[in-house]
Amino acid sequence: MPENWVELMDSYSYANQEFNPTLLAVNEGLDLKKVENLTGRLSAIGLLGFDLDDNNFFYRRLPFKTSRILTLNPRLKDAEKLLAEGKVQIKSNTGNRVEAEVEGSGVHHMVLLEADQDRCTCMWFSKNQGERGVCKHILAVKKLLAK
Repeated sequence: MPENWVELMDSYSYANQEFNPTLLAVNEGLDLKKVENLTGRLSAIGLLGFDLDDNNFFYRRLPFKTSRILTLNPRLKDAEKLLAEGKVQIKSNTGNRVEAEVEGSGVHHMVLLEADQDRCTCMWFSKNQGERGVCKHILAVKKLLAK
């Protein structure tokens, strides 16, 4: 996601304090997947919380500058390193399905991005199944596709 989108979404959530991501996408004519990526990214850096009872995100301001928070995200930093070292290779991209290979330490991880689910063969993904955010391999593939 471009940094200016993150800043815009942060401003939107500040102005509205709480919102439903699906309704936001429908009302503003935005792609639902992009809204999910934005809310996921803001949640990962601590700028959004999620209320399970109301199914709404809510604005949460941490006492850090957004740019500083982004530099502290270890998975994002690792994903950028993988890209800088040329360790991410797209094997196929049909629009609805992307298959990629990411070189790790002595192993190659397979990443699969589909409309309904992203998957990776790494230990992080195996252990957390996306519950704690995406792994550095999925992040790297998504960043490569966004270029």
